[in-house]
Amino acid sequence: MAQQFTPPPVTPDLGDLVLVLLASTLAGLRDRLQDDGFQRAADCVADLTTRCDKHLESFTPEVM
Repeated sequence: MAQQFTPPPVTPDLGDLVLVLLASTLAGLRDRLQDDGFQRAADCVADLTTRCDKHLESFTPEVM
């Protein structure tokens, strides 16, 4: 029987901190664009925000 490969735990690094700051900045930009009526641009920024959030979720332990 073949052994199961368990990847080593991944710890966040400085690059991930930058992604947290980027996601926060993008979320603020998205909200301002929506408030100012630039819906198409807000949708584009929302997509980028979602991509950052999904990447960061891989480092978030399940607490709920």
